[in-house]
Amino acid sequence: MCQALPVMVKDEGWKETVHKALLEAVENGNNEFFIEIIKHNPQLLWISEATSGRNLFQLAVGFRRETIFNLIYGLDDRKVSMLRSYDQEHNNILHIAAYLSPSDHLSKVAGAALKMQRETQWFEEVKSLLSEREVLQKNKGNMTPRQVFEASHELLRKEGEEWMKSTATACSFVAALIATVTFQAIFTIPGGNDESLGVPVLRKDSHFMAFIVVDALSFFASCTSVLIFLSILTTRYSFDDFFVSLPRKMILGLTILFIAIAAMLVSFTTALFTSMGQKSILAVSVVPLAYLPFVLFFMLHCHKCLNWFFLCDIRATGRKVEDPDSLEQIRLTIINNLLKYHPECSEQLAMGETFGIKAPEKKLDVDIATHIHVKEDGPKRSLLCIETADRPGLVVEMIKVMADINIDVESAEIDTEGLVAKDKFHVSYQGQALNNSLSQVLVNCLRYFLRRPETDIDSY
Repeated sequence: MCQALPVMVKDEGWKETVHKALLEAVENGNNEFFIEIIKHNPQLLWISEATSGRNLFQLAVGFRRETIFNLIYGLDDRKVSMLRSYDQEHNNILHIAAYLSPSDHLSKVAGAALKMQRETQWFEEVKSLLSEREVLQKNKGNMTPRQVFEASHELLRKEGEEWMKSTATACSFVAALIATVTFQAIFTIPGGNDESLGVPVLRKDSHFMAFIVVDALSFFASCTSVLIFLSILTTRYSFDDFFVSLPRKMILGLTILFIAIAAMLVSFTTALFTSMGQKSILAVSVVPLAYLPFVLFFMLHCHKCLNWFFLCDIRATGRKVEDPDSLEQIRLTIINNLLKYHPECSEQLAMGETFGIKAPEKKLDVDIATHIHVKEDGPKRSLLCIETADRPGLVVEMIKVMADINIDVESAEIDTEGLVAKDKFHVSYQGQALNNSLSQVLVNCLRYFLRRPETDIDSY
């Protein structure tokens, strides 16, 4: 009467689905999905692609997804293991960064030289995270990361060299032409010279003096740009030159050339006013045409310049600033300067309105000042002191705010005097005391929360 039931097999098909979705998120650069999945299950950080054996951050480097790769800075000791792992070809993460980027990524950068610079930036950024042993490690092909980088980017380096030379040649020709014209203009001045004295007839005219100054500026600027472009043409075009040297020379040369062109147009305008004399109304109608090249230049290149804006540390590495501590220091410097030179915005900064956070319409109905301080409490932890108006669920919500920014609460001293809450928290970050930047972040987050009219209902 009894029949044996088949053994129930636990369905683990969801794991394959989650792994596939996580790998696709890395490939497409979907960092929001990536963060939420890892928050709920940190063990998924250790999964790898079946065919290549690469972990998530190695895949992010291969696909050049900087939004995913930057998350490695927020890891603790797991970061070391992630950076030291190898794929099935015994490539470490620097080997992977040394290979050429996917074509869809390179197509977003204009010019072979700028593409080469972007590739070098990726290689140097990953290299800065590794020890000397990983930098010199060889893969199954018996090649170091540097050798892989040079072999895979040789064609792009040659294209960048040709692009740099052709651009420098064309720009130097334009600069030499401007130098010739402005040099000749000095000796064929408007109004001519006094035959008896040999001096300019209009030397006392303000427009004439302006013409001499801007014409000389255009001449010297064009000569300087010619020398810069000549230095570009005589460069040896090594891989390292594309990192800082060549792009910096090109930008400097183009900037000075632009100044020379602008000064030449201004000198033409002043010469026109000088020549017209009493009929300057005719010159006024021609002046707008002199500014037409500026308008065309900004219309054609302004949208590109918006993509070139980065915060770079030119004193140290010359690379884009992506370190969280450095970015926080920059943010605090901006806030401090706003408070110093524009004190009228202090309330908006405290409420977060300047950064897109809408201030609460209703204020607290208890007139109690809020004081937040972070003090030293030994090398391993800090002491957070909060004095504010008491309300239901206050402690739970403050701990939740600290947890959201990865601050660990080791112990707390809770005290209430009438309507005033006087709480102390012993906090740490990754087992260490809070530094100045992180302390300021914590104070800002808590100050914004405590200015809210009420806590969340479902939090307690």
